[in-house]
Amino acid sequence: YRCLIPQCEKLNSTSYDQTFLNFSTPYNEGQNRWSRCQRYIFDMSSSGAPPDAILECQAQNFLTDTEKCGPGHVFDTSVFRSSIITDFDLWCVSPFTRSLAGMSYMLGMLVGAFVLGDLSDRIGRRNALTAASTIVGVSGIVSATAVNYAIFLVGRFVTGVGAVAMFQVTFVLVAEFVGKKYRTPVSMMLGLPFSVGEMTTGVLAYFIRDWRYLQIAVTVSSLLLLSYKWIMPESVRWLISQNRTDEAIVILKSIAKMNKKDLLEKDLDFI
Repeated sequence: YRCLIPQCEKLNSTSYDQTFLNFSTPYNEGQNRWSRCQRYIFDMSSSGAPPDAILECQAQNFLTDTEKCGPGHVFDTSVFRSSIITDFDLWCVSPFTRSLAGMSYMLGMLVGAFVLGDLSDRIGRRNALTAASTIVGVSGIVSATAVNYAIFLVGRFVTGVGAVAMFQVTFVLVAEFVGKKYRTPVSMMLGLPFSVGEMTTGVLAYFIRDWRYLQIAVTVSSLLLLSYKWIMPESVRWLISQNRTDEAIVILKSIAKMNKKDLLEKDLDFI
């Protein structure tokens, strides 16, 4: 984005690249783009026009001194139609303010690791996973429909809470379901879907150029994990730790049947 040059364009009928930028807007060589928050000062006296007249957009009317942008910015929509910068008026604010979007998400992950990690020990892995997926799906919609930056940050924080729990609880489930012999390689393989998800997000971003729709696309899909409540068994180790041995035995027999193995009574002596 760049400053609006009111002497040369109107906000609703302009585009990012214009020839008059060569004399009205500084060019940032290091970042290979027009300055986002600075423009050359327009010399009213040099134009010879009264303050309320239409001023000519000529190079000789602009000084080499710069000033901060006035009202209005022009955005480059060739890649994305909108962003949180455009929708929440975050142009020319401090870098710290813009970085809050990422900070709030990471803070949510920190909180979620403690809160939902402990919750999974209390209500079970399966229930904690479905709760985390619901949190991600709902908070993703909140972020996508946010009307201001504050609500967006709250949505990102809550998304972080649920996202870290989804990974954390799933990792624990894998470790508790798989035997000692295969636990390490299977746990390592758990990172593969994460990488695939990152690549898929890039593909979605190529086709979905509006950040709000992209936000919905990458978070609402987590609601599919609600089906785990009915199709995935609870962790046998967690059930045993809660003295729910009858349920644990039922699940073990089901696993043995699926693997075409005989489960003898002596195999259950550890319970």
